[in-house]
Amino acid sequence: MPIPLPEQLQPINVDLDLKVVLECDDKHDCMVFIFYDNTDEIWSTYLDCKVYVPKGGVWKKNEGSLFNGNRSLKFDMPMFHNGAVHFISDCFPYVEKGSPYFRPYSMAYNFENRTTTMLRVPKEARRSSLDKSCCTEIFKWGKVGSSTQSICLVRLRKCVFTVWVLTKYESSLWKKIVK
Repeated sequence: MPIPLPEQLQPINVDLDLKVVLECDDKHDCMVFIFYDNTDEIWSTYLDCKVYVPKGGVWKKNEGSLFNGNRSLKFDMPMFHNGAVHFISDCFPYVEKGSPYFRPYSMAYNFENRTTTMLRVPKEARRSSLDKSCCTEIFKWGKVGSSTQSICLVRLRKCVFTVWVLTKYESSLWKKIVK
């Protein structure tokens, strides 16, 4: 299906770093989201968002922005839960100790109310997270379409996998289920 480029992004700037996310729900309704930096800064902590709904055939700009903090977010595997798209930050050791974003985190962007929420990752997952062998990812957890679906955090560090499941979304409470 052809998808037109949003007017604000035309003509195409080859230096523009677009983050594209596709979401299809259980009813086979699909949406395309584009996150992009609308500034000339080297690093922007806020990314603008455009949403394309094929049924309407129009790009819509959300008035809110995705706050990505002081770390790079991984846009290659977004996860949708509770009406929001979730991203996990990287673990690369370039942020100064003492910064509130020193440790990895997850950011959730809610398209309905245009807000960004930070979800803390488990304390154990934050420990030694700056080790170069450390990699974290998030996935859906539970049966598809079930009201008990949640988020699963997987960390690989020094050839050991550890898996946590988010049990209380609002308070970022996680339960370790496998190591």
